[in-house]
Amino acid sequence: MTRDELSAVLPWTPPALMIDELQSWEAYRQVVTTKRLFEVAADGVPKAPWFPSCMLVEGVAQSAALLYRLSYGDRVADRRPLLGWLRVRIRGSAIAGELVTFSVLSVKMTLDGGVFRGSACSVSSRLVTVELAVATRTPEPM
Repeated sequence: MTRDELSAVLPWTPPALMIDELQSWEAYRQVVTTKRLFEVAADGVPKAPWFPSCMLVEGVAQSAALLYRLSYGDRVADRRPLLGWLRVRIRGSAIAGELVTFSVLSVKMTLDGGVFRGSACSVSSRLVTVELAVATRTPEPM
């Protein structure tokens, strides 16, 4: 699944979308996604050589939301994910240009939400580990 296809499934759009590609997934169980980290200024010159770790946590959360959306399909198309972090451990920061892999396992998932464990890893190390909860709601008409 490409970034454009992901934008059609998830409520985030670039530049807030923290997933570039879906690598693999098993319904109701696990998902693996990737993100190539680029931090570029408006003039096209790369910014700082590191990437904020909080954005890696967001990538794990968006991957959990993707697993939920793919697993339940059209039954939850009108629902929006509400993400909450139960525990976050930041072990390091990523370097701009690195490929980061987000791996998420479902601890428990229902139509109304779930609990997930995930991590963001670079080629050389685990950068963050996350436990998070996802609830969903249907937006009310305005």
